[in-house]
Amino acid sequence: MRRASLGVLVMIAFLGGASAVSATTLLTSFPQTGNGAFTLNGSPPFNDAAGFTLGGTAFNLTSATVEFSAVGVAQFPTSDIAADLYGGTGGPSGTPSGSPLVSFTIPAGTIAGGANDITMTPMSPFTMQASTTYWLVMRADASVGGNLAVNSAANPATGPFATYAGMTQDGSLPPQTRQGGNLMFAIDGVPEPGSCCALALAFGILVPRRRRRGGSARR
Repeated sequence: MRRASLGVLVMIAFLGGASAVSATTLLTSFPQTGNGAFTLNGSPPFNDAAGFTLGGTAFNLTSATVEFSAVGVAQFPTSDIAADLYGGTGGPSGTPSGSPLVSFTIPAGTIAGGANDITMTPMSPFTMQASTTYWLVMRADASVGGNLAVNSAANPATGPFATYAGMTQDGSLPPQTRQGGNLMFAIDGVPEPGSCCALALAFGILVPRRRRRGGSARR
């Protein structure tokens, strides 16, 4: 009875802690500074996408941060840009595909000058599955005819929970043409509760088993 109770207490403590976990960065290009930019245009369209592949843990998406820039004296309201998360394939030739899985809310503001870090939040809850590739796709309003861009970095985004899958850019939505650059972006999330439950259950079951084995050995 005591062993069973211990397992239950472990699970309760673990789940309680999991519910209080704050968002963590899955991968990021920051704190690099931009070393170039990829055009983000509305007419004619040039759409930009950055891909990433999750590791062995599922995460609830909390935000995406992208660094935008405007050329010269140009200024753009953030309402001129839009962003969506797509599925797709990873690897050296991977590309986004299908329809948007979730769209982002972009805060009101102005894009001016060479570095504007904009943090976007998903419009609805979305769980990113383990070992799955996703693509963050940026597009511009048709009124944008030039001088708006997404900044690039010298090195690809890195992180403890996801790997960079490359970038694409062209007039398609989602864009299909692979490019050799590294977009400036970051993805944040919270571990999916189901993953926490599995770990808690496993830990709650293993503790009494280990104690039983230890007790047998002492006999």
